[in-house]
Amino acid sequence: MHIVVLLVIMFVGDILSSLPFDIIFRYVIPPFDWMYGGARITACIIVTYLIFHFYTDKFLHSKMDDFRIGRLHIKLIDVLYAVLLPAFVIGGFVIFGRPFLNDNLTHDVMSNIVIISLFRALKAGILEEILFHGD
Repeated sequence: MHIVVLLVIMFVGDILSSLPFDIIFRYVIPPFDWMYGGARITACIIVTYLIFHFYTDKFLHSKMDDFRIGRLHIKLIDVLYAVLLPAFVIGGFVIFGRPFLNDNLTHDVMSNIVIISLFRALKAGILEEILFHGD
């Protein structure tokens, strides 16, 4: 049951964080396309963390430390792993896959795809660590 609740928390965090950005970016056009996705994904991580914190405090009557989630300590090696893993996946796709070529894929479009892919990979890893770390 706990895993179902965590999946619901992840879904609700994604929805609650996306609504304000969908409204804001309907009227405000960012200078770079990836800024919308990056802002939305960052907000999703923060909102999901806050919902999970509320859930552990009010419903489970536990602290975040009980789930082995303490203060954020970013180490250089962690950043290196976070960047290298998606880079290896992209590199493997380019080397072994059959990348599609299209006249519409300009350098800007490709860089937006790579940046948003990195944000999404980080989001998946961070949320997985927050929600399922102690299970």
